Amino acid sequence: MPEMEIVIQLITGPREEPVERTVEQGTTLEKLAAEYTALPYTILAAKVDNKISELTKPIEAPCRIEFLDMRDQGANLIYQRSLSLLYLKAIHDVLGKVPVGIENSLNKGLYTEVRTPKPITPEEVRRIEDRMHELVHKDIPFLRETLKREEALKILLGDGHKEKARMLQKSDVDKLPFYSLEGFRNFFYGHMVPSTRYIKYFELRKYRSGVLLRFPHPSAPDRIPPYVDEVLLYQVFGETKNWDRLMGISYVGDLNEKIESGEYREIIQISEALHEKRIAQIADMITEQKKRIVLICGPSSSGKTTFARRL
Repeated sequence: MPEMEIVIQLITGPREEPVERTVEQGTTLEKLAAEYTALPYTILAAKVDNKISELTKPIEAPCRIEFLDMRDQGANLIYQRSLSLLYLKAIHDVLGKVPVGIENSLNKGLYTEVRTPKPITPEEVRRIEDRMHELVHKDIPFLRETLKREEALKILLGDGHKEKARMLQKSDVDKLPFYSLEGFRNFFYGHMVPSTRYIKYFELRKYRSGVLLRFPHPSAPDRIPPYVDEVLLYQVFGETKNWDRLMGISYVGDLNEKIESGEYREIIQISEALHEKRIAQIADMITEQKKRIVLICGPSSSGKTTFARRL
């Protein structure tokens, strides 16, 4: 029995007008996207009736579909998430079962720490990057499975993800989404691309005690941005980590336990004291260097005015 045809409205890119067309019921978004080979950048996901969906989703009813590439923030996060799993899989293949921390944004990428007994070497970083390219060439699918709480907890503890397990133990979540590559499995809360061939652009770079996982910026989706050593930002993140250790808070689970035990007031007081000390140091620097203009930047409601008054 032939599939029923469905009328959809399709938007192929930013600032494009919707076009009406028909598709067979059950056609996946990926198959539909494959028809538009002339688009400038790789389609990573789609909005279906304004809700972001993975390309593996089948089209079952009339809807409005908008293709998303790296220029869209949602698609950019999907790329980062998929690249992170690819990176973790390559480390597992090259170095074995070692803890990896994906710490923070830095140098137009992600700063990560591979916690091996000895500091990771540039040669090991090169081997990991080579393995990532091999996996991309093999076009391995990202497989999603939803596991029940007990099974998810067992996997997290067995794979050494103690902090993720601790968060799950204190939550009322019944099911968790896991993604896997060739049997290597990890928990990711969010969408992925269909397979490794979508991860075309990335770069690994040995940096200080860790590794930079770099990828395109939304403004230029088909190339790695020029490298700029953001020394001051790296130092700020390092200072933040030291503050966290002073307060005994390295993970969200630590903060939750402090709140439950009633220690949050002490945490606030310590944070305020550290902040006041840092502002005093900045004020001394301004005085010593005889600066006449101080520029303060940050997003809305980040504390710029409050900081300016205290300074």
